[in-house]
Amino acid sequence: MRVLASVVLVCLAGAAALAGGSSKKKSENRDLNVVEYTDGRFKAMLGDESETSTRTVGSAAGPLTVTTHTTAVSKDFSLSVTWTDYPGSFKDVPAETLLAAVRDGMKTRDCKLTETRLEAMPPNPPGKELVIDYRKYVVRSRVYLAGSRLYLVSATGKKDDVEGHLARQFLASFEILH
Repeated sequence: MRVLASVVLVCLAGAAALAGGSSKKKSENRDLNVVEYTDGRFKAMLGDESETSTRTVGSAAGPLTVTTHTTAVSKDFSLSVTWTDYPGSFKDVPAETLLAAVRDGMKTRDCKLTETRLEAMPPNPPGKELVIDYRKYVVRSRVYLAGSRLYLVSATGKKDDVEGHLARQFLASFEILH
């Protein structure tokens, strides 16, 4: 399906942004504050030093703008929020189908994936939590579809980091603003 191929392209763009991280070395034990991002209509515990990247991804539905805010906690651990707005052609695709396409777009043949359904916790809609073990790094993401906007909220790093207190705090801090 052409629409789902577009979702996969966006997921891959977001995952690439995560994997790229930041060349800046950050303190591993710092406190991060919750910051409101009006451009993405969300708030999250990314601190005051997040880096923003925006790219346009070609898709069957037309060009999609994918934006990511990333905070490099250390050289091996980053926190990020990626989002894109889908065109009207996505309106009739069920949310569950789009979220499944995100999951499938992040999988590789040699990874281990665990998926958990997230109940709605207003203001956030229901979503999925995905934990993907790529051997060297683990990605723990929460995926939400709010109207036509897809959010990918991720902690990427060594297994101990993505299962740790800071990653849990970050994922719990994400809130969609209306």
